[in-house]
Parts: sequence; structure tokens; C-alpha cells
Amino acid sequence: MKDYKESILELAKDCSVEFVAGSRVITSRPCFVFGCVITPDNADNKTQIHLRNGETNLSDILLSFKARYSHPVHTACPPVHFNKGLYVHNIDMLTA
Repeated sequence: MKDYKESILELAKDCSVEFVAGSRVITSRPCFVFGCVITPDNADNKTQIHLRNGETNLSDILLSFKARYSHPVHTACPPVHFNKGLYVHNIDMLTA
């Protein structure tokens, strides 16, 4: 049986970080989302995104975030499973 450190290292091999500047498919494979950082371009703006279960902007929304420049981090605990892939749908920038 693997010890804790070996299990974490094995999990880390399949983890990735993505930078997304607009709407796009992250993966077409099933995945877990552990968290996300949303950074509007300046302190006067906030933005809204949907994390969709699938590969299009019409896929089911599993997570929806609105974020201000001063509060960009959202964590998913426990992680959220996307069984049809992951599409990030950047709705728009909103004036605060």
C-alpha cells in the first residue's frame, strides 16, 4: 500500500493550472476543479464566469462566480467533478 506522500505525488502528476483570458474549452475529459482565481483587469471592475460541464457555452452550469478585484480566489472543497469536460464561459466585465 502506498503511503500518504506517494499518493499525493501520484495525484499531482494529473493536476494542471490553466490561464484563461476568455471563454474556451479547458478539457474534453472528466476532471475535478479544486479552485479558481478570477482577476478583473482593474479595481473598478468585477467579472462573472460560469464553469460548465461539457465542451460548449450551452453545457450545464455547475459553478458560477462573480468576483471583484479585491476578492479573486474561490475554492471548491470538496473538489467539484465535471464528468463531461470543462468549459469556462466568461460572461463579461461589470462595473462595480
